[in-house]
Amino acid sequence: TMFPNYIGHFTQRDAQLELEVYDAVEDVRCYELAALFLCSVFVPKCGRAGQLVRPCRSLCAETKRRCGFFLDVFGLTLPEYLECELFPESEDSDVCVGHREVIEADLRAQKPVCLTGFQCDQK
Repeated sequence: TMFPNYIGHFTQRDAQLELEVYDAVEDVRCYELAALFLCSVFVPKCGRAGQLVRPCRSLCAETKRRCGFFLDVFGLTLPEYLECELFPESEDSDVCVGHREVIEADLRAQKPVCLTGFQCDQK
């Protein structure tokens, strides 16, 4: 974990207070990688060279696509610093978090039946 984070929080407590605003979105389970996105913004990992590693653009976009409806329902708007265009995109996990995970989640969603036996969301 690295502070200050991308947003400018200097402590984990500051990040946690803002992250709690999005608890309702995580609770509805709109996207299996929503927590990864939010955590990589508010409590980012530290890269091998000591740099802050932000979420990948694809992780941001897919989280917004899947959870945008619920943000509206809960009266939440994403601040400008969460605009997906601001995030990098790379297969290198030392550049950004989530590229591989988004691809794997998409492949799982394309299967006709989930492991639990329920029909998967294919949107």
